Amino acid sequence: MRECLILILAGTVAPGFVLAEPVSFNRDIRPILSNNCYACHGFDQNERKAKLRLDTREGATAKAIVPGDPEGSPLWQRVSQIDDDEVMPPAESGKSLTLAQRSLLKQWISEGAPWEDHWAYIAPKRLANRSIDDFVSATLQSEGLTMSAKADRRTLARRLAFDITGLPPVPEQVTHFVNNDGSDAFARYVEDLLASPRYGERMAIYWLDLVRFADTCGYHGDQHRDVALYRDYVIDAFNENLSFDQFTVEQLAGDLLENPTS
Repeated sequence: MRECLILILAGTVAPGFVLAEPVSFNRDIRPILSNNCYACHGFDQNERKAKLRLDTREGATAKAIVPGDPEGSPLWQRVSQIDDDEVMPPAESGKSLTLAQRSLLKQWISEGAPWEDHWAYIAPKRLANRSIDDFVSATLQSEGLTMSAKADRRTLARRLAFDITGLPPVPEQVTHFVNNDGSDAFARYVEDLLASPRYGERMAIYWLDLVRFADTCGYHGDQHRDVALYRDYVIDAFNENLSFDQFTVEQLAGDLLENPTS
């Protein structure tokens, strides 16, 4: 937890308590609503209760939230209840909000209930002269932590190989990396690993898991099915560094594309 929350047992936050930083909808609020509210108050109108929709700002502010006024917001009134017959989410749902989650909801509403699109629809912004280490270091400092000691070359070579190819490094590659004093030694070693066909196999694992790839159908007799061509296509797409938009189009359109392959 980022902050030490000072809470009272009645289920509301201590008077005047707020987080040290503004609440972020995507980071702090969306997960609370998604995990506890959307099943009954989400996009599925067949499952929606009380004609209340909380997955859009228009729906939330129409019936449940008064931006800037938590006490006047039905959402806060219900999540802060201690009466089992009135509290939301209801006990029979098997879900409940922690005191910290209630605190975040109250502060968010007090701050005007600012909304954000899903992160996938927010264009990334390039920050000049900032490396990944800068962001990692800043977060570690906020948690009172420091960076681990720098790994030796052989350890680093092993970690990189497992991360990129899923396999131990080739001894000759390690020796060359360890003995390379050039400023581009790290980049050259990474490029060597990315050039390996094992890279595509490693990366394809995650995609194939997401699309539920399997060599058998998984039902009844669990019959074999010949879909290895798709597996090979995904592996080749990573190894050839196919752009993600083309990768997506090809899978959605399939043989509807002009001049489709086998």
